[in-house]
Amino acid sequence: MRTEDDSLFDQLTANRFGYRGFQLSLAQLVVHGIWIAFVSWLTASGQAAGLEADSWQLWLVTLLILAGASLTMISLFVCLRGILAGPPRVLALLGFSLSFFLGAFTTFALLLNALAKH
Repeated sequence: MRTEDDSLFDQLTANRFGYRGFQLSLAQLVVHGIWIAFVSWLTASGQAAGLEADSWQLWLVTLLILAGASLTMISLFVCLRGILAGPPRVLALLGFSLSFFLGAFTTFALLLNALAKH
C-alpha cells in the first residue's frame, strides 16, 4: 500500500510491469545505439565498403539488430501490460512511447537503406 511518505522512486516503481517495461525500453535504446554507432564507425573508417557477406562485422550488426528488435517487441508488450495494470502509468507510458517511436524509426531507417541498395 502506498502512502504519502513513500519516495518518488517507490511510487513510480509500484507498477512493476511499467517499471520493467521502462527498463527494457532503455536497454533496447542502448542496443540500437550500439549497432548504429558501430555501422557509422565502419562507414567513417572506410571498412564498410570492403566487407564480405560472411564477415564478423556484418554478423555482429545483424545480431545487434535482432537483439534490438526483440527487446523492442518485449518492451512494447511489457509496457502495454503496465499501462493496463493501473496507476502509476508514467514509466509504462514513457517506455511504450520510447519503444514504439525508436522501433518505428529503426524500421524506417532499415527500410530506406534496403531500398537505396536496389
